[in-house]
Amino acid sequence: MTYNRSPLVMTQHGPTRILTLNRPDRRNALNDTLVEALDTALSDAEADPDTRAVVLRGADKSFCAGADLQYFLNLHSRGQTPLGFLRKVSALA
Repeated sequence: MTYNRSPLVMTQHGPTRILTLNRPDRRNALNDTLVEALDTALSDAEADPDTRAVVLRGADKSFCAGADLQYFLNLHSRGQTPLGFLRKVSALA
């Protein structure tokens, strides 16, 4: 099975927008790229008067494993903090 390389795939079916977390090799775990893509996609859906519902799903067999622990453990080496990442995730709520 092949997958689109984008971490988030958006499709529109009438008034329903479907957002698919697309990191099946990591069980769709959240990293900074996916969180930012979700934030943008949800803002776009909210601003679109033709979108009345958003469905969030995961590619392959998993919905979302939570935070990508490998990414999370390497935040300091990128000059980021775990708290900053967690704030981005909680801002999606």
